[in-house]
Amino acid sequence: MDQELLLIEEEIDVIFNKKLGNIFCVEDNMNLESLESRKNHILLLKEEERRLKSKAICIKSDDNNSWFFHIFANQRRISNSIWDL
Repeated sequence: MDQELLLIEEEIDVIFNKKLGNIFCVEDNMNLESLESRKNHILLLKEEERRLKSKAICIKSDDNNSWFFHIFANQRRISNSIWDL
């Protein structure tokens, strides 16, 4: 994914470097739109991948915390029980 992103950015740079003045020809304009669209799609996929990794780490740590607090709460319940009257 990173390699494709670098290739897209290089192609965009080539188009910007060969433009005449401030005007793009129709073909370059269409290529730019297509490249930008692909670039945005790849960036969205990378963002989603990072978000899912982060979510997985959070869920895993929450499971560990739940386990710890469950043990703590059970121990507290046992120590607060009335054993004799």
